[in-house]
Amino acid sequence: MGSSMDVITAKRLGQWATRLYIALLISGFSILTIYTIVQPHVVTKTFDTSSFSIYNDLQQKYGDKLKCPCSVIASIYDQFVKIEPIFHEICSSPFATKQYRNDLIAGLISNLSIYVTRDYRRFLSAHLQALQGLCQLSNTAVYDSINQFRTSLFVTSQLLSEKKFGDQLNSLIEQTKSNAPTTFRRYLFLIRNINHGNAYMSIYGTNFEYIGDPNASKYTYASTRAIIYDGCSCGMYLNCTSQANFIESNSSKLFPVNGLSAGNALTFLTTCGLIFSIIVKR
Repeated sequence: MGSSMDVITAKRLGQWATRLYIALLISGFSILTIYTIVQPHVVTKTFDTSSFSIYNDLQQKYGDKLKCPCSVIASIYDQFVKIEPIFHEICSSPFATKQYRNDLIAGLISNLSIYVTRDYRRFLSAHLQALQGLCQLSNTAVYDSINQFRTSLFVTSQLLSEKKFGDQLNSLIEQTKSNAPTTFRRYLFLIRNINHGNAYMSIYGTNFEYIGDPNASKYTYASTRAIIYDGCSCGMYLNCTSQANFIESNSSKLFPVNGLSAGNALTFLTTCGLIFSIIVKR
């Protein structure tokens, strides 16, 4: 009797297990079917058009999902970019021309050694000539940087939106604008440090002067000493300056030249700090 009950119970449990398995199987297939129906299908559509306005409409509709491969992936910037630099007014004014310099020093004595060492008239022509040269160098540096940018390649495998293209182009232009003055400053910094490190003497004696012995023989060694401007030694520092003055030889009376300085940093301070603003206006 007990054995017969165990068989019946086992048979019923097997039937329930089979029914549960079938129910779970049907539920699984149902869930998979519903997921397949609900899941969006990726459909690729091809639009054969060359109109940029249509591309903009599609871009607004599909966003980043829109792909537009380019037939040419590299183009030089010169094909679609034009750059016109704006230089500081000092470089385009008569002040930085040879004619202005000649007219300004026409009244000076040709033998500049007749003026005392600290008389700014000894250095006026050289300072204006240095300014003119720096303007020419800055113009060359800027145009070289522009030409390098214009001949470089813009590479992209996909057509960019107008905003992305503009942002990328403006970023590269700003980088080029910042690189030109930086390169020019480094060039001048290198020249200044080479001259100062090797203690090269200025032809006008603005940084060092010879010390001669009047009682020495015909052939003797002439030592040098650094000139000091307002307590700053040109042998120790490369940016020593003092107020530029015209000096009356008989009375040693000083006539200050407002806004100008003299010293071993003439190419940077004599022109009222204009040298570093010569490059390109931002």
